[in-house]
Amino acid sequence: MKREELTEKRIKKYRQLRVRTAFRMLPRRALTVLLLLVQLGFWVWLSVTSIDFLWLQLVMMLIGAGLSLLLIGSNEPASFKITWVFILLLFPMVGSVYYILFHSYFATEPMKRAVAKSARQTAALVEADRTEAQMLLSREGVSDQTANYLLRQGYPLYGAQEAVYFPYGEAAFARLLDELEKAQKYIYLEFFIIGEGAVWDAVHEVLRRKAAEGVDVRVIYDDVGSLLTFEGGSIRKLKKEGIKCCVFNPLNILLAASHNNRDHRKIVVIDGNVAFTGGVNLADEYANIYKRFGEWKDTAVMVTGRAAQSFTAIFLQMWMLCRREKTVSMPEGIALSEGTVTGYVQPYADSPNDAEAVGKTVLLQSIYSAQSTVYLCTPYLIIDDPIVEALKTAAKSGKQVHLVMPGIYDKGMVKRVSRSHFYELVEAGVHVYEYTPGFVHAKMIVADSTHAVVGSINMDYRSLYHSFECAIRISGAPCVREIEADFQKMIAASCKLTLKDCRKTSGIRESILRLFSPLM
Repeated sequence: MKREELTEKRIKKYRQLRVRTAFRMLPRRALTVLLLLVQLGFWVWLSVTSIDFLWLQLVMMLIGAGLSLLLIGSNEPASFKITWVFILLLFPMVGSVYYILFHSYFATEPMKRAVAKSARQTAALVEADRTEAQMLLSREGVSDQTANYLLRQGYPLYGAQEAVYFPYGEAAFARLLDELEKAQKYIYLEFFIIGEGAVWDAVHEVLRRKAAEGVDVRVIYDDVGSLLTFEGGSIRKLKKEGIKCCVFNPLNILLAASHNNRDHRKIVVIDGNVAFTGGVNLADEYANIYKRFGEWKDTAVMVTGRAAQSFTAIFLQMWMLCRREKTVSMPEGIALSEGTVTGYVQPYADSPNDAEAVGKTVLLQSIYSAQSTVYLCTPYLIIDDPIVEALKTAAKSGKQVHLVMPGIYDKGMVKRVSRSHFYELVEAGVHVYEYTPGFVHAKMIVADSTHAVVGSINMDYRSLYHSFECAIRISGAPCVREIEADFQKMIAASCKLTLKDCRKTSGIRESILRLFSPLM
């Protein structure tokens, strides 16, 4: 049998497996979603029937107006304020209930306290690294505002022993399997999506064997992200095999503010000396085993040395949060001999439950601090005014700003909102491209051929404000040039949009969608 026929058979097999997995989990998931919809329907019904009770309408209007005033005086982004004030004043009954449910102190405070506690404890694990990084910056005379900002947020900077860039998921998974085989002490994995299929089977096989050998194997995945791709039976199987498994923020039947916060991170740490991050999840489409939206363009980075321990601390923060553990310690790893250092790397994370939008700040600083050229790619462009203005101002200042977007989107509504920004960006001088071969899922920035960011952070409200995210910033290492070269290859395979092309991307529907985009 020919290799092509084997490949087709394998693709068919795993497509069928994904469908069966989805159907097996459908009863529990459907019941949960149904009960959530019933709760939503109740409040809509109450809002409609309350029209007959003028006094109730007046009370809810006053509550909506009061909440609007409180919101206007808050530190929320302006786009959030506009959306919620619109909802509160137009639909006072439903709007007030859901604003209190999702944004009140009592709704969000328990998660904030838990996140703050785990953050404090895991920050102590890399305290010595932060002190050393500050001395390194001072000694070398490095003037890097973004590096200093991240350092002040608790994320150390390390000399780059090895930073390897993978321009496709296929290459990242091949190297990941090789590195997993070398594990001696521990393997930590954290992903938004784990999908039954060829990629997961290959990874799972190594994890099973390593757990049997006594390696500490831990897996975290997001319940909503893996809603239709990873079933409960798989979790029980992992635990029987000695693999510790934790589901982040399981979906339940009661509406809660925490449902809005998802673990979107992609992290693998091996023995505290090798770490992977990027846009890829553990599922077949990320390796182009089967193609949902044309070619799936995704990327990842592997770092070695002490920088991997920073990812260990980020992982342990989420592990503490999921398992509700009271204490944490850095596990024993395998120290690598100090190699040649070229440039710096700085792993970092972002949390929706604190007052600091780390991912957004790094994005803005990357745009504003660039002297000549900025490359960006993202699957979604659902952004607020400060980011729009940063891109436009950079282009108007003479900088070459290149933005690569998907040619084939995975969500129709998101496509409309993303493309609605194109006209004003192109008019300001931003070079916008749509990747003709398919879907760009990579999230990357390159500035001045010197600094690069690769991670899980999309340019949308969900990543910048609602989800737990991670990334790595790379400065002066050889792979920065490789990432820039890959951008140029993407651009060569893309269609550059003109102002005429963008005129049809904005309309009344797009304006309405943008009004509600902070809720997407």
